[in-house]
Amino acid sequence: MYKVFFHEKTLLLAGSHTVISPEEGDLVANPEAQPQLKNIVFDFLTSKSHNRAIFYHPNPARLMELFSGLFTPVSAAGGIVRDKEENVLFIFRNGLWDLPKGKVDEGEKADEAAIREVKEETGLVNVAIQQLIKPTFHIYYRNATYNLKTTYWYEMEAPAVQKLKPQTEEGIEKIVWVNKRNAPAYANQSYKSIHDLMEFYFQRKRDEDNFF
Repeated sequence: MYKVFFHEKTLLLAGSHTVISPEEGDLVANPEAQPQLKNIVFDFLTSKSHNRAIFYHPNPARLMELFSGLFTPVSAAGGIVRDKEENVLFIFRNGLWDLPKGKVDEGEKADEAAIREVKEETGLVNVAIQQLIKPTFHIYYRNATYNLKTTYWYEMEAPAVQKLKPQTEEGIEKIVWVNKRNAPAYANQSYKSIHDLMEFYFQRKRDEDNFF
């Protein structure tokens, strides 16, 4: 299943046999052709009565392919950065706690962009990728265009002794190392896509190595 976010709205692209508990006000559809999908999607994005849409399809990957074709694609990359004591690095930007990330430049690989953006936004010099976590998807509207941003997130490790320097020209006001037990509270004060990413990450770490 794929999750796509647009402000406070969530779109779920699921397999035909996926069981999702319905909520009041959900928009539920079974689009099988792109023209029909386009009408349903953009009606939902501009709707004031629906905050969640569930699209079922026999092949979720094909549905995501059709869905992506409705938007201008944008690629980005970033990191959940940990130190040796399992503290997590957060940045504060635009009134919310966030994670360092940015656009992938032309000809650049996602992992290269992730390292570059983390270094640029935080001032860290020594950063190493551990593994890919997962991509997140969100829609934004700019210059009369709907864009679908795919952000590739990597788990990273960095020594906390390094000096932190917020990239103020990118609107970053402060950077903090947060104890892993307090990290979910910071994620709750972030964007829906970041909150969802952190929930996924924390659960995986619990399953893998008793992170908590």
